[in-house]
Amino acid sequence: MSPFLDSIATIVGVFQQHARGDGDGSGLSRRRMRELIQREFADSLVKPHDPQTIEKILQFLEWDGDGDIDFNEFLLLVFRVAKCCFWFQPRAPFLDVEPRRELIPREHWERSQEPQRREPQPRPDRWSRQEPGQERGYRRRTKRERELESAEREREIREEQEREERDEPRRKGRMRERRVDQERELELEVSERRTREREEEVAAIDRRETRERREREIREIDDDGRRQRETLRYEREREIAVVAAEADVKVRREIRERGEELRRRERPCEREEEAEAERRISRRRISRVREREEAVRERRVDRQRELELEGSERRTR
Repeated sequence: MSPFLDSIATIVGVFQQHARGDGDGSGLSRRRMRELIQREFADSLVKPHDPQTIEKILQFLEWDGDGDIDFNEFLLLVFRVAKCCFWFQPRAPFLDVEPRRELIPREHWERSQEPQRREPQPRPDRWSRQEPGQERGYRRRTKRERELESAEREREIREEQEREERDEPRRKGRMRERRVDQERELELEVSERRTREREEEVAAIDRRETRERREREIREIDDDGRRQRETLRYEREREIAVVAAEADVKVRREIRERGEELRRRERPCEREEEAEAERRISRRRISRVREREEAVRERRVDRQRELELEGSERRTR
């Protein structure tokens, strides 16, 4: 491979080496480009580690405003550096005609002026050994240099303005795309927020329904307990009424028996017959009372069983 093609391959390899760590390798981020400039172009900069100098170079390269440095923008930096190197190559001092230079970027113009300010002025004894024609040619060449530099600076400014005008539609398109992306992100955020609000609303409704169901179950349990207590109270009241009626009957019977006993004492014969009749009647009454008591007791036991069975079924539900 020729040295020229080898140099081109080196340029491509350097770009790919640094771009390999940034995604698909088609471009460089600002951080990667800053590292590349400080590593590969440090010898061509007056202040290679100055953040402002590096930032100016990045602003000059990032002309499309997408935040990344692609290969075309990287080649623009290489092209500018190559022109600067060509301009500072040593030339024969006897050449009266200066070859036309290309544009020098603004960030490299300070670099180009620095060596000229540090270059030592020629001593008189040095020019005393030169021919008068050579001295005049050197002065004419210096004047022509300054004129060309002024013209090239103006031309550079015009080209920069023209390039900005050409790139304006592209920048506007990118800005429009960014605005569309921002609107899409905003719509997505609004949609997600609405979804979250709906989910929270559904969750709140579920919690409210669960709370209402629990409260309804508690009220039903309380109502069942109250009905059971009322039933028991009614049964007790009825039993008390029955017992009171039986006691009243018993008292009346005793009073009547005492009166009959007195009458029997007054009439012995009739008293015996009446006593026998009374005993039969008393036995029948006692039998009927016992039957009623047994019936009441059986009904009370049956009712208690029914209440216990009903309460057990409700608790099971």
